[in-house]
Amino acid sequence: MKLTDIKATDDPARDLSDLLDTLHREGPKDQILLENLSYFKQLHRFVFDEFEEKIISALGLFYKVEEPSNLYSFLMQGFGKEHEEKHGALLTPVQASIRRALDENQYISISAPTSAGKSYSIRDFIAEGTGDAVVVVPSRALIAEYMNSMRRKFGSDKHVMILSFVDLVYTSRPMRRIFVLTPERSKDLYKFKDKLNVETFFFDEAQIAEEDGRGIIFDVSVRRATKHFPNAKIIFAHPFIENPGAQISKHQLASDVSYSRAYTHGSVGKLCVFGDNDNCYYFSPYIDKGHHKRNCIKIEQDFRSFVFNGSHTILVYVSKNSIYNGKFREGFENYIAGLPELTEEGALDIIDNIRHIIGADTSDHVSSLVNLLRKGVVIHHGSIPLEVRFLIEDFIRNRYSTLCFATSTLAQGINMPFDIVWLENNRFEGNENERALAFKNLIGRAGRLTSAKVFDYGFVYTSNPKLFSKRIQTQFLLSDQSVLESDPTEESDNDDRELIEAIQNNSFDDDRNMPKTKVDRLSGSDVQLAAKEFLDIFYNVPEDLRRSIGGSNNKDIRDAANYCCVISTGLLLVGLCIKVKKMFSIRRLMFSFMRHREGLSVKLLVLDLAQLPAGTTQIFYLQDLPSRRKSYRMQICAIVTVYFPPRHQKRT
Repeated sequence: MKLTDIKATDDPARDLSDLLDTLHREGPKDQILLENLSYFKQLHRFVFDEFEEKIISALGLFYKVEEPSNLYSFLMQGFGKEHEEKHGALLTPVQASIRRALDENQYISISAPTSAGKSYSIRDFIAEGTGDAVVVVPSRALIAEYMNSMRRKFGSDKHVMILSFVDLVYTSRPMRRIFVLTPERSKDLYKFKDKLNVETFFFDEAQIAEEDGRGIIFDVSVRRATKHFPNAKIIFAHPFIENPGAQISKHQLASDVSYSRAYTHGSVGKLCVFGDNDNCYYFSPYIDKGHHKRNCIKIEQDFRSFVFNGSHTILVYVSKNSIYNGKFREGFENYIAGLPELTEEGALDIIDNIRHIIGADTSDHVSSLVNLLRKGVVIHHGSIPLEVRFLIEDFIRNRYSTLCFATSTLAQGINMPFDIVWLENNRFEGNENERALAFKNLIGRAGRLTSAKVFDYGFVYTSNPKLFSKRIQTQFLLSDQSVLESDPTEESDNDDRELIEAIQNNSFDDDRNMPKTKVDRLSGSDVQLAAKEFLDIFYNVPEDLRRSIGGSNNKDIRDAANYCCVISTGLLLVGLCIKVKKMFSIRRLMFSFMRHREGLSVKLLVLDLAQLPAGTTQIFYLQDLPSRRKSYRMQICAIVTVYFPPRHQKRT
């Protein structure tokens, strides 16, 4: 139904009866149906109340209806009881369907909207297993979320270890291991492949297969999993993907033991609002020209006053630049000023921990982040230290926050819903399809699925309803062919090209986690000589890197070191990662070492292949360089090509 028809209907009971009939026969198959239900509840609340329990039952939200008050809900509750007897929980129809697929197939690839409960079903399936399991997620933030949820699931079970790294510890007694890893970390599994009994691989947010660079690592992770653990169950989960079955075909997984489905079913409705001058309008992004005013409903009340009345949790999507320059608060100052300071003990404990981590517990350090937290206002963006981000996310989950200013980092799979999503910024990274997917993930945070016996819905506000509608209607399709089956182009990164060719030729060395061609290069007789040249530069004064290369008296040494040009990949410094697509001088590399020795943050420098015009190349492997303090012990695993001109020859 059109929004204008819903508002103008003279018989909302009849219309709701028709919607309930559709819901019963077809389920909540699309967002339009949930949108219609949301508008009936918003505009015809008294009539909706008469149908609400039946609608909840038809949605399959059986846990909300503990004691049915009508025959229809009583009969529908039988399906919930059946799921509970079989799986120990009242599952929604989507969750039950996913669970059947997991029980009956070896390879499963699914897509479902945010908040559909797909990850919940898969986590429960993993929890009920007996062998080892591997959960692969795209970010460390999601690692933390999965670690916490798994720990809550297993409680104090001493026979289950949940690890964010790959290692074999406590081998003297039977242990079940659940690894939560990024694709990059998963390579370490294969050092222990003969000692692990991995029965399940779960690749969550598997759409990263489409990302440049990381897509290669992801596909390699899948191929190695299927090669070394051929009997393991392989599960892919995505949000808002039209063709999840592409994962099955592109990795040549047996179709007769596979299941794929794109679920469009949802459980939470959304009302979309746009502002124009001093007025606000409800609009539908799911129909053609739904944002045109003739198809919209003007909101008679002051929508902004409704949003900021103190009874809602609000996510405001802003640009990172506005956070840096402080402009993110513009338009929200009065609301923030009127918020009372928090008194809950749990909230104050989290704030104290954050103060200590960022050094704001001293009298001369005033932190706007901490001052806002005291009022329940959160700032969330990617440059916040990871440990602080985890605490902030706990702060939000515990509902201490009423207002959150966030960049796109909050939309990257982290499950933190709000009552209202307010779009102050419309920019997302990537191509048009990637921007649309990130956008859908973000607005999927609008509307919290509660345990109350009510139909839940949230609000999304935008200033650009045309762009909003375009992104809602943009489809995201996975490619049917893995990048590993593609011929590397001349523009391909040299290391990526070598990795792809190794997978294609089955010449990847699993013990050393690198292509055999690279192993052969590292096995040359000149390796130690090249390594010695490099180390002599950095440790001219033993055990004191600053005295070795710092100060004006070491300028000649630094100039000599500057002749050495790193031109391959990848130097590992204390496990953090940033990619730099250009040739990198040793001088800049030395300064990174110096900063690390001062105890400051150093990132992993992954240096792409660059082409030198002349000279001899040598390749070496470095590991376990000494450090002055054990707390800052530095391990460097480098596979680099180094250019050594004659010792005292000036570079032309």
